[in-house]
Amino acid sequence: MTNSVPFPSYVVTVNYGQTIERLIHSGKYDWICEGKITSDHYPSGERGYVEVLVYLVNFGYFIHSEGVVKELNKWGMRPATVKEILTLGFQHPDLQRHDKILALGSTWLDSRGDVNSPYLWGRDGRRWLSIGSSPWAEDYLFAAVCK
Repeated sequence: MTNSVPFPSYVVTVNYGQTIERLIHSGKYDWICEGKITSDHYPSGERGYVEVLVYLVNFGYFIHSEGVVKELNKWGMRPATVKEILTLGFQHPDLQRHDKILALGSTWLDSRGDVNSPYLWGRDGRRWLSIGSSPWAEDYLFAAVCK
């Protein structure tokens, strides 16, 4: 089913064994949500190098995280993880200069009880890395990969 997915896609080679901190450093971001996007907050047991096709899905309306997961599931996809979007940001740095790219496959419950996911974004030629929580505005692109 995913070979007919009507969303743009990009090939990335993800080093799942790399720490989030190292991936952030490799991305050379102009601004980072300091202390929020860490290996402690977004742990991962994945290992190895894997070539992944990352789709950028836009719904064009406000949507909650649960709705995103439900819709992606219909396409045979899952939300991308933080390591997948950090690799996307490193290997395709210009993508985030135009859009917010969210990794809904990685979540962190902060001290206020908010469930946060990391996202890439940019403005005025700069590249930033931040976190946010549901609901998501119509301008977000949801990074997704095949199950």
